[in-house]
Amino acid sequence: MPELGPGHWEHALPTREPTLSIVVAYEGAQMRDWAMGHCQRMEESKGVLGAQSSWWKVHYLERPEVRLQAVQAARLADIIMVSAPAFEVPPRGLQDWADAWLACRAPRKGSLIGLIGVPELPGARSSGLPTYLRAVADRGRLAYIEHERRLPVGQPDSPTTETGNESVERWLGTIL
Repeated sequence: MPELGPGHWEHALPTREPTLSIVVAYEGAQMRDWAMGHCQRMEESKGVLGAQSSWWKVHYLERPEVRLQAVQAARLADIIMVSAPAFEVPPRGLQDWADAWLACRAPRKGSLIGLIGVPELPGARSSGLPTYLRAVADRGRLAYIEHERRLPVGQPDSPTTETGNESVERWLGTIL
């Protein structure tokens, strides 16, 4: 009788495809952490096992090779999330990316979520980014959901020294 190796039965085990596909374009550590909290909350509230997600820095989307990979992910995603400060004019890479995935996305249900960071200043409000994202959602026939968060002024948006779990817990406390 042949000896059965460690990987012998793997093909017989049921595999579960991710039930949710999320693509996130973010700018800066604070906005990334906020998006992480939203993704985790969505997975938990939907009882999703093994959501598939891909993460893209907004300023890297200006690189054609990066943008191409991000377009491939977004054209098949259930949820596309943009988590960025309130840009008056969205960066060119973000615009080119959206144009490209809109051009090749098959008609299907989905959502575009805008997480907008607004400076914590008296009278500060959203800029042109929410208007732009709403127009993108309309063009792609996607539901549009928007959340704003006040961001402290004068704090550099540098990489966090917290572990991923600490940062998600901290941000979850502020968005729940």
